[in-house]
Amino acid sequence: MESGGVRQERIAPERRRATILDAAVDLFEERGFNATTTAEIACAAGITKRTLYRYMGSKEQILFEIHERFLDRALAEALTTRSGSSVEQFAAVVRRHVNVVARYQKEIRVTFEEMKHLSSQRRDKLVQRRDEYESIVREVLESGVRHRSFDVPDVVVATKAILGALNDMYRWYRPAQEFEPDEIADLIIRLFSEGLTTDRSLSDECDVAVRLPDVRALEEIVSEPMAGIMRAVTDLFSRKGYHGTTTRELAEKLNLTKGALYYHIGHKGDVLFRTHQLVTEEGIRILSQLSNEDLPTPHVLTRMIVSHARVMHVHRAAIAVFLDEMRHLSPDYMSRIVERRDAYTALLEGIIAQGQRLEEFRPLDPHLVTLVLLGMLNSMYRWYRPDGPLPAEQIGAIMTRLLFCGVLRRT
Repeated sequence: MESGGVRQERIAPERRRATILDAAVDLFEERGFNATTTAEIACAAGITKRTLYRYMGSKEQILFEIHERFLDRALAEALTTRSGSSVEQFAAVVRRHVNVVARYQKEIRVTFEEMKHLSSQRRDKLVQRRDEYESIVREVLESGVRHRSFDVPDVVVATKAILGALNDMYRWYRPAQEFEPDEIADLIIRLFSEGLTTDRSLSDECDVAVRLPDVRALEEIVSEPMAGIMRAVTDLFSRKGYHGTTTRELAEKLNLTKGALYYHIGHKGDVLFRTHQLVTEEGIRILSQLSNEDLPTPHVLTRMIVSHARVMHVHRAAIAVFLDEMRHLSPDYMSRIVERRDAYTALLEGIIAQGQRLEEFRPLDPHLVTLVLLGMLNSMYRWYRPDGPLPAEQIGAIMTRLLFCGVLRRT
């Protein structure tokens, strides 16, 4: 019996470490890194804080080892797919990745949403490991292009888009519901192999150069001083997380007293809601306008995809907050945002279903296709840079072609 009244059996060190990591995954996934204490992790693992610190030097080390363990598992799975033709390897990579996400859903959420809390040195180490995994997928596509099995205009963007769609499954997959992991993998393999369109010329004819709806900047949506406040809030929330940002930091960044800050934004949770509201309402405004255009369905969907990419460009920090910090909304705010998020999703899904009714799109489950598409697009916030080699519109066009045509070379 150790101090604190926690009875501990003698177990192997590696098993003890795994127990600590498993307990931390559950807590970080539910509450976030900053809202979880080492005392809570120790209690959930059935040990004292003293024992926990014997195995882990800090809470950050626990987070780092969660990332390392997940990447070890993902790489081990990926390395078993490197045999057979490019087409077979591609299918194997997708299937194994889907099953990894289904099996380690909580870990992948922590990996993506809590990585910001690691030191830059530790983040750099993990980025190297992540890039190693990404290179395996990229090499499969490059091999297919060399052997004339695949037709992929931009392998780098295609790799990031496909992995984005696969990784984003952790947000919506629910065990024992409508689709099993293998069914999801089958659809994704077919979608990214053959494409959504029944006739490639439909996608070739789509003109993204036609004027698209303007994406309003923050100051065009809300007036000053609220625009400046929200800009500062989204910057801090995207870099430090909701719980990692204090009202004192917000006040100092804006050169306001805490009283003046409260006057403008109310509670911190209120401005978190307003950030989510900004993202959903601007997206719905644009997609609603596009859905009413008198154009062929593939043209409308193309314009929706490119417009989503443009929103990512203008509101990248706000979208990072929307995607990573949503679980910290109050129940009332959460229900309101989920309703509007679902309305946005329904606009995309409605266009896809319309194309299927007109036999312009393959009869793949329209809801799953929509979720895959959103995963591709939303993944941009992790890797897109405004000063990078490709503008957002071009990335949107590449993703459209990937969705419509797939990677297989058509004869």
